[in-house]
Amino acid sequence: MVINASLTAITPLAAAPQEAVAIDDFEVVTGISQDDYVLVANAASGLKSVRGLVDAHRNLKFGTTGVGTGSQLSQELLFKQAGIAGTAVPFDGGSPAMTAVLGDQVDVASVQLGEAIGQIRAGELVPLVTFAAQRNRYLPDTPTAVEEGYDVRVSQFRAVVAPKGTPPEVVDRLRQAFRATFATERYRKFNEDNLLTPHEVDGAQIAQEWTGSLKSYRTMIQRYGIDLGGPK
Repeated sequence: MVINASLTAITPLAAAPQEAVAIDDFEVVTGISQDDYVLVANAASGLKSVRGLVDAHRNLKFGTTGVGTGSQLSQELLFKQAGIAGTAVPFDGGSPAMTAVLGDQVDVASVQLGEAIGQIRAGELVPLVTFAAQRNRYLPDTPTAVEEGYDVRVSQFRAVVAPKGTPPEVVDRLRQAFRATFATERYRKFNEDNLLTPHEVDGAQIAQEWTGSLKSYRTMIQRYGIDLGGPK
């Protein structure tokens, strides 16, 4: 099955310990892709950059795609580091979060690029920053939070996993099958159509990356006193 990195690298920071899922609970077959978060504002708001958020000098409402998500974490970290007063408003997914931005219920929202690209291209939403380590090639004129001086790197990575204890030879056959799929033109077009960046690394690297992200995010939310809304 396909799982998102947030399940093991972010959700545990908001979930009860007995409910947390770890990457070690699976046999990781292969990495698949990277889907970047972009911070968007209503074009009619006049907001065009993080500097604009800082200069607003008021408590801003930021929409998230849910509690304990990369959408929430990316904005919590940015607002804390930039010294912006903000209130998280959770929604059930990217579409309602964007609707809230367009309807002026919230000032900004962090959503996955594939969800927002239509409204961005239509001029309805303005991308302020992305939260990837590097600029997204589908938004080449939009800076990353890192470029703006903020240590915020939150992307949605995906991987294929098998149940824990799956025989190594079965995992290897699955890996070879996915590698063959990755090489097809149809799959490449799928990535292009959905604005996905390939991240087709082996399972060991995925386990290392996601474990490292969990540790890094835990350190950062403790440093900045961020509450992701999990059980107390």
